[in-house]
Amino acid sequence: MRNAATGKNEQKKTLPAKKAGRGKTQKVRLKVKARPGCVVCIAGTFNQWNPLANRMTPEGDGFYVADLELPAGRHEYKFLIDGVWHLDPACPHCIPNAFGSQNHVVEVC
Repeated sequence: MRNAATGKNEQKKTLPAKKAGRGKTQKVRLKVKARPGCVVCIAGTFNQWNPLANRMTPEGDGFYVADLELPAGRHEYKFLIDGVWHLDPACPHCIPNAFGSQNHVVEVC
């Protein structure tokens, strides 16, 4: 899907990983497309909304990835690209947040 703010296509993928049970985590890969050279971070409930905690790694062709170990449950997130919050157009699951916009949701079983 195309991001209206950047004009670039963005996507998210989840890697298959071991199932998360009590006290265990599951590897989740989030991926987004942004202009090469951008500072791309991900923030969410899993890092107390601290974008500096999870800077995404350039993968080539303008894609940035973050491999996260998340515990079971629902996790809200957004991307921060060059200081501007962006939704994940590849993720169909979103919920309203307290600031009048949306957060995306990833569920870990």
